[in-house]
Amino acid sequence: MSGLLKCFAAMAAVLGSAIATAADEPYTVPVEAGPFELRVIESARLDAGQSITVASELPSNQAKVVWLVPEGAKVEAGDEIVRFDPTPFEAEVQKLEQEFEEATAGQIQAEAELQLQVQQGRETRRQLQEQIELAQLKLQRLKDADQPLRIAAAKAELAAAEAAWQEARQELNSQAEMLKAGLGSEGQLQQAKAQESEQQNAKALASERLRILREIEIPSETRQAEMELAGRRAELKHAVEADQHGQARQYAAVTRMSHQVERTRQALEKARSLIEKTTVTAPVSGFVVYKQVRVANERRRVQVGDSVWNRHGFMVIPDMSTMVADIDVRERDIAKLAVDQPVILRPDAFPDMSLAGKVGFVGTLATEGAGGNENLFRVRILLDELDARLRPGMRARASVLTERYADVLRVPVEAVFYDQGEPVCYVWSGGRAVRQAVDIGPSDGKQVIVEAGLEAGDRVMLTDPAVALARNRE
Repeated sequence: MSGLLKCFAAMAAVLGSAIATAADEPYTVPVEAGPFELRVIESARLDAGQSITVASELPSNQAKVVWLVPEGAKVEAGDEIVRFDPTPFEAEVQKLEQEFEEATAGQIQAEAELQLQVQQGRETRRQLQEQIELAQLKLQRLKDADQPLRIAAAKAELAAAEAAWQEARQELNSQAEMLKAGLGSEGQLQQAKAQESEQQNAKALASERLRILREIEIPSETRQAEMELAGRRAELKHAVEADQHGQARQYAAVTRMSHQVERTRQALEKARSLIEKTTVTAPVSGFVVYKQVRVANERRRVQVGDSVWNRHGFMVIPDMSTMVADIDVRERDIAKLAVDQPVILRPDAFPDMSLAGKVGFVGTLATEGAGGNENLFRVRILLDELDARLRPGMRARASVLTERYADVLRVPVEAVFYDQGEPVCYVWSGGRAVRQAVDIGPSDGKQVIVEAGLEAGDRVMLTDPAVALARNRE
């Protein structure tokens, strides 16, 4: 029988439930029972939990470097790492200090002028109010005292003139009667006429004076007193308006100077803060790393003498208080991973080091792997432990625990074969290989869970018995 026919015969024998063994007993392993862990193992790259970027907080590109900490140096939080030239900011502070003093003096002067304006306005109002009160008293005195008394005096004078005139008339009549009776004389009659005429004129003059007093003098005096009172009141109103205008002007001057003082004070504080910002300290502990930035039309690391732009980061300090590791997981394994799954990390540089951690983030966006044959997903691992020997960028091996079973049966993946697409194992029993259909579960790539078809302690073959028989019979 040729070798090819022998091979066909051996393969036909496999189709039975029992298969004859080779002359020598094949290599077998027992079906193990007990706890089992499924893990995804991938290469990882260590990194700091966060990296702090250092940049100038000075305006524009006014940050001229005069000193830099060496790259790679280990610094503690608060250590000085960069110094910029403070000279231009010191000059600005001196200028603003002088402006602040001048503005403060101007504010003090404006406040003093305001107080003077207030005092002068108060005094002017007081004086004018007194003048108004005097004018009111004068008008009241005219109406209530002076004018009535003068009218009364004029009336009395008129009454006296009336009485004197009546008496002179009687005397004239008496002299006329006496002359008719031959008792008087013509001279006495003429004298009586002259006296009567004089008294009549006196009465008319007294009556005219009363009329003038009532119709002209008293109304004129009253009008004059009223006009004087109105004038004083108008003067007070004008003075109040002028004082209000003056105070408003002085208030505006005080406000303007106050704003100038505040603006100068803020500018001075900002300028002083810029001096403080010429010294940069490490925000966290870590190792100094310089970035490639554009300096003088070229991309390179910053050097002493360079001027750097505001907010353009030129230095990075990884924060070593927390560390993470990134792994790229293949698409077929990504469904097994979830946040908070435990991880064991072993750095390549320190084979004996074992660090505990957990899955912190599972990426949702795939990237194409090398060769374009499979997709990869970025997974971040948060380390629970730190070691001072670790550095960002170190390589490590990450083992992610995806499932833990308390008691299951498992065999090496090499012990599972497929017959027409169905999984089978070959159990070595009584010197023969017995084909056994099995139900298999999850696998870690080295061992696979057997859910049905085998028992603990069964010995299963790691090679296909048909292949082994065909080789032995050739």
